[in-house]
Amino acid sequence: MTPPIVTVLMSVYNGELYLREAVESILSQTCQALELLIVDDGSTDGTEAICRSFTDPRVRVHRYEKNAGIIFALNAGIDLIATKYVARMDADDVSLPDRLARQVALLESRPDIAACGCWLVELVDGRLRDVMRRPTGEYLRQTAWRPVPIYAPCLRTEVLRELRYRPEFVHAEDYDLDMRLCRSHRVDNVPAILYQYRLHQASVSHAYRSTQLMNSWRTFREHFPSVDVALEDFRTLTGVSCAASPLARMRLKRRWRKELFGTFAASARDDLWYAARWLRARVRGR
Repeated sequence: MTPPIVTVLMSVYNGELYLREAVESILSQTCQALELLIVDDGSTDGTEAICRSFTDPRVRVHRYEKNAGIIFALNAGIDLIATKYVARMDADDVSLPDRLARQVALLESRPDIAACGCWLVELVDGRLRDVMRRPTGEYLRQTAWRPVPIYAPCLRTEVLRELRYRPEFVHAEDYDLDMRLCRSHRVDNVPAILYQYRLHQASVSHAYRSTQLMNSWRTFREHFPSVDVALEDFRTLTGVSCAASPLARMRLKRRWRKELFGTFAASARDDLWYAARWLRARVRGR
């Protein structure tokens, strides 16, 4: 068997509903030089049995008897990885077959970048809903403060081991990592839909929405101390809620255009991005 070049790090807690589909999406990757490390963070449902049911030698399960939280589980998993690259995967999402092959190929060909993401599509009630695209190249650098600059990241393991996840930003740990990653390294995106992000009532964006917003705002303020934006205005600025009209958002961000975008062209492109997102939200009745 080909030695693995990439480890897929998956933390799970009581994830029996979607776990099998998530794991199978990794085992079906066109990139065969992989291992899947599942960190079971003290699950009390059928998660452990599902994890143990996989006989594929590429699956490695590390279980804790008591739940300690996702950040503990992820950092513990990082210490168990020996491959060159590590790809993040949530236990309720789906990786499309070429995801790892495309991301590893980009990292292999671009020694100047530390991580890469991809585009994704939202999966709601088993149906594909909205395509979420992220920038590439210079425009990504100019808008890396917008959640989330790189979806479903694949990173150089040495970089992730250096940065790790910070417990003070729980439920916004990915955004906090992205902010620090984009400040200290170059990143990019594969401009292709390679991931399905599942939205449901138990997902973090639903179950812990207020905590996620608060901690996202806190890490933003840490990296942009000169941008004195209130919590509710932060939602508008980042485009997460799509509640404000495009004109209202343009007026809000005007005072921080230089700090956030650097150039007028990047700011204008961001206005178009938000206007399209706002319009889609109106069409869906959200």
